Amino acid sequence: MRNTLLIVAFAIVALIFSIWGYNALRANSVSGKIDVYTAVPMQPIAMLHINNIAELQSSLLYNNTYWLDVSKLEAIAPMHAIFMKTDSLKDVSSDIKEFLSRRETLISIFADSLSTHSLVSMSISKNDWKMMKKGFLKNLFPHYKSEEITIQHKDVLLFSYQSDSLYMAFENSIFICTASRELLAKSLIQSDKKTSIFANDKAFQTVKEISSRTIPANLFVNVKQLPFVTKKWFHPDAQRIFQFTDMYADWCGFDISFMEERIVIAGFSSTSQNNKQIQLFNQQEAGVNTLVQSMPQHTYFFNHSHITQLGVYKKNVQKLLSFPQQQAAKQQHDQLTTSTGENPSLFFDRHFDKEIAFGYAPYTSKFDQNAFVLIKIKDEPEALARLQRMANESSPVATSTKNGNISIIQWQSNGFAGSVFGSQYTFPEEYIAIYKGILYIAPSRNMLVYLLQQKERNRTLHRSSTYASNTQSIYQFANNTLYIDIPSILRRMQSVFTPEKIVWINSTRALWNNFETLILQAENKRNDLQFQQLVVNYTKKTEIDILEEKQADMLVENEQPNIEDTSTIHTTQSEKTETTTPESASPTPAKKTRITALKTWELALTKPIVTSPQLVINQTTGLHEIMVQDTDNFLYLITSEGKLVWRIRIAGRIISDIHKVDMYRNKRLQMVFNTAEKLYIIDRSGKNVNNFPIIFATKATAGVAVFDYNNNGDYRFFIPLANKKIALYKKDGSQPSDWKFKQSTALVNKPIQYFRSNGMDYLVASTNKKSYFLHRRGNERLIPEKPVISSSNNNFSLIYTGGIEKFVTIDKNGNIVLINPNKKVDKVQLRTWSSQHAFTTFTHQKTNYYVFVDNKRIEIYDEEFNSVMLYEDIETKKPSIMLWENLLATYNEKSKEIVLVDLIARQVVANDIKTDKNLFYIGQLKPYKKTCVVVSEKNKVIHYVLN
Repeated sequence: MRNTLLIVAFAIVALIFSIWGYNALRANSVSGKIDVYTAVPMQPIAMLHINNIAELQSSLLYNNTYWLDVSKLEAIAPMHAIFMKTDSLKDVSSDIKEFLSRRETLISIFADSLSTHSLVSMSISKNDWKMMKKGFLKNLFPHYKSEEITIQHKDVLLFSYQSDSLYMAFENSIFICTASRELLAKSLIQSDKKTSIFANDKAFQTVKEISSRTIPANLFVNVKQLPFVTKKWFHPDAQRIFQFTDMYADWCGFDISFMEERIVIAGFSSTSQNNKQIQLFNQQEAGVNTLVQSMPQHTYFFNHSHITQLGVYKKNVQKLLSFPQQQAAKQQHDQLTTSTGENPSLFFDRHFDKEIAFGYAPYTSKFDQNAFVLIKIKDEPEALARLQRMANESSPVATSTKNGNISIIQWQSNGFAGSVFGSQYTFPEEYIAIYKGILYIAPSRNMLVYLLQQKERNRTLHRSSTYASNTQSIYQFANNTLYIDIPSILRRMQSVFTPEKIVWINSTRALWNNFETLILQAENKRNDLQFQQLVVNYTKKTEIDILEEKQADMLVENEQPNIEDTSTIHTTQSEKTETTTPESASPTPAKKTRITALKTWELALTKPIVTSPQLVINQTTGLHEIMVQDTDNFLYLITSEGKLVWRIRIAGRIISDIHKVDMYRNKRLQMVFNTAEKLYIIDRSGKNVNNFPIIFATKATAGVAVFDYNNNGDYRFFIPLANKKIALYKKDGSQPSDWKFKQSTALVNKPIQYFRSNGMDYLVASTNKKSYFLHRRGNERLIPEKPVISSSNNNFSLIYTGGIEKFVTIDKNGNIVLINPNKKVDKVQLRTWSSQHAFTTFTHQKTNYYVFVDNKRIEIYDEEFNSVMLYEDIETKKPSIMLWENLLATYNEKSKEIVLVDLIARQVVANDIKTDKNLFYIGQLKPYKKTCVVVSEKNKVIHYVLN
């Protein structure tokens, strides 16, 4: 077993490569010193630059759902143990706390065909080195023997335990540590030179200077060595999936943030002329991926490219090919050229419409037969005629058959797309069809028919809940997007990974099943720089969840398409229904299976609740917990399994939401709320935070709103008061002197809202006489041309319509009110609503919808204000709306039940969840994977899981 520090060093980078992650800030650019790089003696495969050890370990140890599971890996466990140790030491030693909080560390990884070594280098002072030798290192490695030796005429500290050895030295203000004596010797020689081997490396310096130093860590990857890594990990059958790594050269630099359910990585790759990925998309504009609307619903991999200048792209492809590759592509293209001179290049010049993708879907157990290529085309009727003409004029003549009314063509040679776009789009045999603006290519006829029928039946990837939930935070525009469904890939590991890695994956399978999807996006910023982002989402799964996913895959693989050849055209009417021409697919929303609610637990409280159940996070476990208040003003904290943690009495009724904050930026969360008289901030044990509660000058008229404008922990707490002022507090309890809002014309009776639109901040305060649109200091930023007053039960929201963002609300007369950035106010009257109606908006496939819940009706209107759904079996005095994903939840007072509406299917999918109050929660509740509902009956809190 390697020594502990080597495992620590390697495990951090192994974590990055194993988990992969996504999305940090594009714009942060902070130059930093490069002295720690002078100890790096040769080109590494990767370097992890830790900007702040304390922040990194805090990010990992607290408030995320994956680290406790990941730390069970043999390679990561020692790292977790050390982080736990240093985290406890910093609380008892101010020297260690200060040392950790300001320390930058570089971990360099070197790999060859036989072994992997790591080198830790850290810029420290002589006093730091003395402190480390005196106590810090011995605390970290209590079982190790220490002795001083000499290497390269330098004093070296050797820690040893059984077969493990650690070599440490201090040279030219740099602490160096490695398990390799040879590597340490090389590092000492390099350190003496006092110059970095990267000083003249333009590609590395470019990505380094762009990388942010305000986040816990930066990862620099020497991507010239990625093909070596992929060959070590991946089976030859998976070459098409991972051959994108051959496209990179030089360096990529990433900013890393450890978020609650994902690791965030984003950054840039720079280039010499060897970076094929940047060269390939040179002069191409980024764009939206619409091909997911045609990929099968269970697609587990795709690589999508957005190409706006095909001529330039084709030239770039040719430049990147070797001479033998150019000759092979030319031979393929010539074999597909017809007697009249038609060829694939001319076809795509006329009909290609910016998008191409190749992917895999679980149609058969044979990995290579699950592949497909989709190409978006324009002028479909002309393209169909041209394709058929090319088939007829080819020599030998291509085979043409029918599936329903769709022609399926098989050329006698391959490379129809590959000869133009690159070899990854080529199959040994190719079956081609055009349907609904997409050219499909598959390696077998059955696979092609399967693709067509999945599209016909609207079983497409963009309708997948897994895809939808895991792509909410990715960028809309990209030049290239790579998508991997990790559980599906793992279920096919025999065809994806090398035998050596399969053994390791199987030994840790319980962990990897919890990772959802990997998404890599790239966007060219200039000729030598490409922005890249990477995300992996993590969801804790039960054995039942994993079994259901496996069963879903097996069902797909066993589902054979209905194949209708010209030789089998005589079918019964029922068979024709199944193989009807795709153009006849109904545009109406797909029917939604009714949802059933499974009660999982209930907890009896002393008295009935008076606040809606609200969620907080247990920073230790990463799981959700529930907070409610009862009629005696007791506040309860309840685990996700229905166990009572504590109850405390609050001096008054809570009138706000319960907000989560990290006051000290240590991942230990606090809860913020207010009564009419006080603003509270309590920790997870229920104790008041210093300087709180704060007593208001006069009663609060609405709940507290909490904003962290720059996501840096500088919180602002806004509370409307009965004196018509808006009180503003900082997290230390003080009131900023630059808050300029004087007084409103009437009481602000709703929490302050915060929006960012068109590059500007807006704080929105609503009264029954006027709505105020303020900037951060309280002065009015937007004054609509006429007063806008939202109805008593509704707030403002932002929608994108007509090419711009607009504020939208509903007034007391039930009119939809749209406020433009130019102050113009538009009103739309649909019908008369009661004074207590509830209103919201939602967007689906770039189309806005308007939703009303009134005393006796639920109604949805589309963007043209046409009614698209009406439900009238409901009765309630004060309607409410709670949204979660595509579900709307509201309370039916007449039947004392929760009503659930699927907004996309536009129908009620459940109305039998019993509750006696209009106080409930719907949404995610970790560790449950499925949607949860929390309600109450009398003095009980009840939890349901939706199926």
